[in-house]
Amino acid sequence: MASRSPGFEMKSNLSNPPSRGRQENIVIYIMLPITTVLLFLRLYVRARIQRAWGGDDVLAVISTICLGGYCGLLIYLVDGPVGEHIWDIPISSITDSVMKANLAAQCLYPLSSIFTKCSLLFLYLRVFSPSQRAVHMIWIGIAFILVSHIAGGVAQIGLLIPRPGESWMDTSVSSKVQKGGWKIIVTQGILSVVTDFYVLFIPMSLVTGLHLPTGRKAGVCAIFMTGLIACICSLVGAVYRFRLRHSRDMFWDAIPAYILTVIELSTGIICSCMPVFPVLAKYSTKSKSYQYAISFLRHFCIYFRMTLKHRNNDKEGQLNEEEDSYRFRMQILSPKTRGSGTSVRCENRGDGQLLGPEAGFSQLDSIEDDYHAQLKVIKE
Repeated sequence: MASRSPGFEMKSNLSNPPSRGRQENIVIYIMLPITTVLLFLRLYVRARIQRAWGGDDVLAVISTICLGGYCGLLIYLVDGPVGEHIWDIPISSITDSVMKANLAAQCLYPLSSIFTKCSLLFLYLRVFSPSQRAVHMIWIGIAFILVSHIAGGVAQIGLLIPRPGESWMDTSVSSKVQKGGWKIIVTQGILSVVTDFYVLFIPMSLVTGLHLPTGRKAGVCAIFMTGLIACICSLVGAVYRFRLRHSRDMFWDAIPAYILTVIELSTGIICSCMPVFPVLAKYSTKSKSYQYAISFLRHFCIYFRMTLKHRNNDKEGQLNEEEDSYRFRMQILSPKTRGSGTSVRCENRGDGQLLGPEAGFSQLDSIEDDYHAQLKVIKE
């Protein structure tokens, strides 16, 4: 039995229903490995090159772990009812474990968001600590993020955990719980947009006030502008959350919002890793392995260019031979040659062989027949 009867001209498909879950899984399988690799590169730079660990590095590791847990829960949910039309979902598939996983995901998202944004703010604290204005802005941001995100997570827990005597199914079908849950989700989305743009505003406002050449300012701003992707995803995600308030097909319509949260969190962690890459690039250019790789590529390019040059020369030589052969045949068939008894030199042979009266008419006839045979082949 479906959890909700379909509308007019809609039929339940309980055996092989369409699902948006694959879209979500593709995004997770792309973003999570990229984020993890960039985090390891960041840790390598901190440990081996700079030899200076900070609180921002620890927070980045924790946020990546939370992101991994959040993505794992989303994969588990889309293997169940999430991502399918609600009229294609049997009631038996909405189990207590699904509801618990949904609650855990709702709590892990703000937790991962806290560690991601605080990692960026602690990084700013390390870079811009001489500026008292920067320090005040950073600590205000940290306090606001902690209060808003923790309050949202606690509200979700208090709303979704069943009361004594109730089951998880009772909580899921309660209209009061559903309305309260969507209000919390929409509020979290709005606060996430505000905090994301605030975290992006801090380095932009500080860098533009530095006495640096325009090119260097643009380079520093470009490093932090990666966070703009997270801000855009957060803004679009808030719009999708707002639309979910009136959705009659919430399991299907929730997938875009989940996808945007994954991109938002992943991009935030990537943005916190970006400042170490100029250091890594500078270190790599001085290493022996880099010099060896550049030398290998240079020799390979030279070899490839010389190979192409030899091939072109071979083709030109072949074309010259065909042109000489064609000119030789045309001299044989020219009126002056056929009407006179003078000898004809084979220009493309180079052996000085003469064709004259002493060669006999049989030889000229054979050449002419051969030429007409070739023309016949060409026409065919």
